[in-house]
Amino acid sequence: MKRFPQFKEKAFLSPMARITDVAFRSICKTYGAGLTVTELINAKGILQNPESIPEICKRAPNEDFFSVQLFGDNPKDLARAGELVSEHCDMIDINLGCPAYKICRVGAGSQLLAHPQKVRAIVEELDSTLSIPVSVKMRTGLNDKNITVHEVAKAAQDGGACMVMVHGRTRDQMYTGTADWDIISQIKKELSIPVVGNGDITSPENVKERLEESGVDYVAIGRAASGNPLLFQRINSYLDSGSYLPITTKERLQVFEEYIKLSMKYQTSFLHQKIQAQHFTKGITGAAKLRLALNEARTSDELLRTVTSFIENE
Repeated sequence: MKRFPQFKEKAFLSPMARITDVAFRSICKTYGAGLTVTELINAKGILQNPESIPEICKRAPNEDFFSVQLFGDNPKDLARAGELVSEHCDMIDINLGCPAYKICRVGAGSQLLAHPQKVRAIVEELDSTLSIPVSVKMRTGLNDKNITVHEVAKAAQDGGACMVMVHGRTRDQMYTGTADWDIISQIKKELSIPVVGNGDITSPENVKERLEESGVDYVAIGRAASGNPLLFQRINSYLDSGSYLPITTKERLQVFEEYIKLSMKYQTSFLHQKIQAQHFTKGITGAAKLRLALNEARTSDELLRTVTSFIENE
């Protein structure tokens, strides 16, 4: 087992499909996120199309410690894919949490929560093959009647995982209900490796409370950070000084401007930019009119001009 590094930042950016592209990760790092991780990548896809690796594993200069998340159900395939991408990152994360049917139907993602020994075999294969550390992200189980996170987390640790991230929901919950932080706290007590808690973190106060009550080493933020990278800055301020300034609409849109410019630099897909536009404008004053204009944009330049004009007229 290779060691997981210590981060001064207590809040990580959780990997999210169609959200944690290189430009967004870079923005989050700029505003104080700790660990950054790619969106989930198909291990078999890498083996079938290795020339895609430089693009899908693209890394921003400020991602000082950077992880690539893979999904799959075959230990050998995952290890071979891990070898191919390892020169582009500092850690490989195995997805045991995605609840999407298209991922679970091939035995990957959260479907692996039903097979602790297979999880151990996967982690062992990667840990013995790679020179960089391996981590896992998981949910608590398939459903309320099948809570397997205790066995799976222990299997991952025994296989050589350097860190476990636990989202406190079952697969069947998807993103509904509330995250079970009691289970996350239990996992922290049961393991000797770092544990990262994930689920329902929406504010700096949440972070402090969860760190203190659960004892986890770090927290990971997903949906609350999408469209709002400034949250990491406010979290760090609150943990350091006990106070923070509210995030204004203008600040959020200025960060979106930064995101679009970086997206153009990194040639991030226009689809990602449009998805990010919806997240960055969610809940802000005057959002309806702005969202309509952004939705009608047909190029990155149009997106940038639209948000810049809105800011200037605020």
